[in-house]
Amino acid sequence: MGLSVKQDRARTGGDYVRVIAGPGSGKTTLLVARTKFLLERPGSVVGLVTFANPAAQEMRERMSGRVDMNRVKVSTFDAFARQQFYPFLNGRRPPKYFERQILIRRAIAECASGFDEETAGEVIEELNCRLHPEEGSPECVELFQVYQELMEADGLIDFAEVARQAVLKMMSGEIEPIPVTHLLVDEFQDTAPVQLAWLAEHWKRGIKVTVVGDDDQSIYGFRHAMGNEGMNEFASKTSAEDFFLDECYRCAPEIVEISGKVIGNNLARIPKKIKSMASPGGVVTHGRFDEMEDQFKALDSWIKEIRAEGPGQTIGILARTNRGLDDIEAMLRVGEYKYRRIGGKSIWETQGAGLLLGLAELATFRTELEVPNAANALSWAQVPQNLVEQYRRHISDHGLFSGLPGSLQDDGRVKGFHEQLAMWAGMIVGGQEAPALSCIAAWVTDHARTAVDSKTAWVAAKALKGNPSSKATLAQRIRSVAMGNGKADESDPDVIDIATMHGAKGMEWHGVWLTGADEPGIPGKQALETEANGSIHEIEEERRLFYVAMTRAKRWLAMASNKRPSRFVVEAGLWSESEEQNAKAKQQAAVEEG
Repeated sequence: MGLSVKQDRARTGGDYVRVIAGPGSGKTTLLVARTKFLLERPGSVVGLVTFANPAAQEMRERMSGRVDMNRVKVSTFDAFARQQFYPFLNGRRPPKYFERQILIRRAIAECASGFDEETAGEVIEELNCRLHPEEGSPECVELFQVYQELMEADGLIDFAEVARQAVLKMMSGEIEPIPVTHLLVDEFQDTAPVQLAWLAEHWKRGIKVTVVGDDDQSIYGFRHAMGNEGMNEFASKTSAEDFFLDECYRCAPEIVEISGKVIGNNLARIPKKIKSMASPGGVVTHGRFDEMEDQFKALDSWIKEIRAEGPGQTIGILARTNRGLDDIEAMLRVGEYKYRRIGGKSIWETQGAGLLLGLAELATFRTELEVPNAANALSWAQVPQNLVEQYRRHISDHGLFSGLPGSLQDDGRVKGFHEQLAMWAGMIVGGQEAPALSCIAAWVTDHARTAVDSKTAWVAAKALKGNPSSKATLAQRIRSVAMGNGKADESDPDVIDIATMHGAKGMEWHGVWLTGADEPGIPGKQALETEANGSIHEIEEERRLFYVAMTRAKRWLAMASNKRPSRFVVEAGLWSESEEQNAKAKQQAAVEEG
């Protein structure tokens, strides 16, 4: 398919161009076409800037065979800045996560500041995103400077520091801009202040710049993305031509209409009216469910309805947070669906669920291979390490259910665990698998350090209990989880993707199910707190995130609430105050009847 009239106009724009590209409007197609157009000029060299390596790789693949790649440089902001700053690195490298945490603790100690570790990390992150961090408050600047000195002494340097130094050294003339005649920037709404300053040092030297983005899809405020502000500053400083890609080729008209109602409530945005170029027939629904089991029954029916349309219908299930996906993942496991979790940890990688799975393996298979699981459980219960090792040796040498020697018998935690383990195994052998899993989850909860650990243990127990109609045994379900079965790769036509709303950016499915469309939920508690203090900035960011989630759907869009529906559901016209009152009345009547 060729370019649309609007895409073609943007393709042949002037030296400084701002393209406001709505969801599903073909911005990648435009970037490829504009690169090809610019390379028609003798001597031109194009630099294409992305924010993530996968996006850069996709762009290279799209360009390959269409343009002269010897005259095209595709890279991320960070990689371009690192190339420029390389002569000044002196062997320094980015810190690993644990190294950074240790340095933050050391910086707190050396400053004798009152910051806790979390706050100190936030202060350092915030100053790291400034071009001039020395302009912060004295206490914050002192912490940041000590942190930077410790980093340098250990041969480390943050990506943000590399970018800032690249900008400062371009300003001082120590570093040259990257050797291109034109820069094209993808997802420009995600630009942070230092990145905008980096770009400015290029356009000030006559390098022509095209930016493509959508302020309505700016969802990385926590990374200091400038969104609408950055897009307007670029237009003001360069007198850029504006081009609107407002034709959506992804979403059905019904989805475009509903999502437009929601995002139209934001004040800080470039006005635009998105038009769907897809065929009508989109289906948008909302359901309110008292229990997760009720939501899953509805989800199960919805999936079957979509798949009845024929093969190749892709499905994505999105939540505001990774924690919001844990119940969904467990339910998909119970329903024996194939799924792929995009980004974030699987529930089975969390401590509570992981420990429960290990203990279920131990009680089910009862072999020496599962002995480490017993040791892990005792460590979890904070049994002294010498007793943990003694218990490990004992059950390895004498078997899981042999009597304990005096030294172990005298420790109540070891003795209690040993007795519990025998009971769980006996229950499983006797066919009482579901009660055994509940007992294991209760033991994990009794020794859990956080509420999250407790919750994930119970969610995992529910998943391992399985579907009552399934013929799979507990042993088979455990092996399936342990081996990663049930998950599917991208080529599997029956895969169901589950992701956070942030993780879904840049993706699309025929059907999208939004779970946890509650308030609080999205918007979250922090956004509601800042709103109560008179700021709508975070509420508008949450609304943009909801808009991004909605516009991942091609034809089917469903929203599910478990508590009070989100205001964004109300703005979409899918829930009203009268429905809320009716729901409360029904709930009260049910309580009175009970």
